[in-house]
Amino acid sequence: MRHLEGRGIPFETTSWLGWSVDGAPAALLKKVGDPRVHHLTNLKPNDPRLDDLDAFENPLPEPNFDVLTTRRFSPEAPSVLDDVVLSAEDRGEATSKGGCAVSRKAFAMDPDELIENLDCAELRGCGGAGFPTHLKWRAVREQNPFAKKYVVVNADEGLPSTFKDYYLLRNDRTRMRMLMGAAIAAKVVGAKDVYVYLRYEYKNIKDLLEKDFHHYRTVENPQVPDDLTFTVVLGGGPYIAGEETALFESVEGNLPQPRTHRSVFPTKVGLFGAPTLISNVETFAWIPAIVYAGGRKFHELADLPDLGGAKLVSISGDVKRPTLAAIPMGRSLRSVLEECAGIPLQEIAACEVGGLTEALTSPEDFAQPLSLAFKPGHLTAGGSIVVFSKSNFDEGRLFRAKAKFYDTESCQLCAPCREGAKIFRNAVDAILDDQITLKHDTLDAYH
Repeated sequence: MRHLEGRGIPFETTSWLGWSVDGAPAALLKKVGDPRVHHLTNLKPNDPRLDDLDAFENPLPEPNFDVLTTRRFSPEAPSVLDDVVLSAEDRGEATSKGGCAVSRKAFAMDPDELIENLDCAELRGCGGAGFPTHLKWRAVREQNPFAKKYVVVNADEGLPSTFKDYYLLRNDRTRMRMLMGAAIAAKVVGAKDVYVYLRYEYKNIKDLLEKDFHHYRTVENPQVPDDLTFTVVLGGGPYIAGEETALFESVEGNLPQPRTHRSVFPTKVGLFGAPTLISNVETFAWIPAIVYAGGRKFHELADLPDLGGAKLVSISGDVKRPTLAAIPMGRSLRSVLEECAGIPLQEIAACEVGGLTEALTSPEDFAQPLSLAFKPGHLTAGGSIVVFSKSNFDEGRLFRAKAKFYDTESCQLCAPCREGAKIFRNAVDAILDDQITLKHDTLDAYH
């Protein structure tokens, strides 16, 4: 940052850029008169790229991580990543026959049958909350069929260490599957409007989304109604904007802050006060794969019989190479690390499973299964796993970063968070700076 200050370049710091995994220090560059943003990674002292930022261009950086799909478990495994649904052959067939076969199948299915497939699949919300997808779809569908309804794709990937949605949006195939899933959802629940709430750092993908949706409705599936609207809204900035009611407020043109009166679910009162189906990018992207293979096939991907399906997990930290992996629900953290970390298990000090807001998992708990079921003894497969090696583990630095994130990203609405996050951050800083000890000081000293 000193190098930017020395050049008179204004800047703001942020917690996470999403696409920059294994590329820190990184920066997002906005030029006057250029609608795009540009991405700098692996910045170095006196980096020559900073000498001529007007000439620098990098609007869509390639993902700098490996991708492991469900196909490694079974050649027939349904996947959101493998090119099953929209292969080159499928695209040729779509052009000649007037639509992608999977999309045609979905639009021809009875809506209740499709929802039953989601129930059988046990697909859960992939943004981290793990709410059963079929329950959301059914709840919106059962609202007044003449009422205005919305489908909203939450693409505000703001939790540090998570980069799965960036890949799904950046890759041509998976982006099309997400759009297809959203269109199928609109058809099933009776919505006429689809919104994608896109994180500002991903704004260069906006044109790709709009172009692909036009291609989808005119070539891949002409059955999509002409009156189905598609709108991409750029995110409002803070981490809290990814909370569903804050997202609704942002789309409606207000500050992205959570609604304080929440007596009903968004399935009844959501965007613009209407019934709304809102889900994560990944959740919608799985829909074509489930239609293609059937709910039972997706369910059977899980390692444990009482769970269903698979989940994309961003794996980074002290690993051989960052990896986006499709993990069967119920697979142990130990097995995932053995396959994906690229370093011996005995060299791992701890893991952060589920994102920056989660506690650390120590080696004695690596045998616990990953799932979205929120069961005792399960680890939450919310979106990421960060590995800390014994040789590079600075617990104090990590908790300082966590405390700063809680304080910086608090929406400031509720006193326990607004005041508590500051107290927690000041306490952590004071303890790590050897200014106080928990043994002899009180919370009053942390203000």
